Amino acid sequence: MLAESLVSSGAGAGAGAGPGAAAVGAGSGPGAGPGAGAPADTLSTAIAHWAIHPGGRSILDKTEAKLGLTEAQLVPSRETLRQYGNMSSTTILFVMKAIMDAPTTEDGQRVCAMAFGPGLTVESGLMTVAVG
Repeated sequence: MLAESLVSSGAGAGAGAGPGAAAVGAGSGPGAGPGAGAPADTLSTAIAHWAIHPGGRSILDKTEAKLGLTEAQLVPSRETLRQYGNMSSTTILFVMKAIMDAPTTEDGQRVCAMAFGPGLTVESGLMTVAVG
């Protein structure tokens, strides 16, 4: 299962129950998150994979610009949007599966997941890939 393949690397866990719930909600505590301890100008290169919720092309374009990400870093998000559209909250899991299935994904790499909801609700998690 995807969630069981991702190991929490942040402090605290989001609400939820069942296998992998802590991994998916990791990094939600104070001081946690993708920017904690990392200079803003190195954030986009310090994290190997970005699972950005593809709520629409505009969301991806603005997230890419504001975080200084490359087009390549958003391929899993853009491909998920192209193939399936915005499926609300479950869409981020499709993006994360695409990252885990990619041949370039290696054990120990960092994944920053960001999901957006109505009224600009934002959830994020910083995870570490655990293959095998």
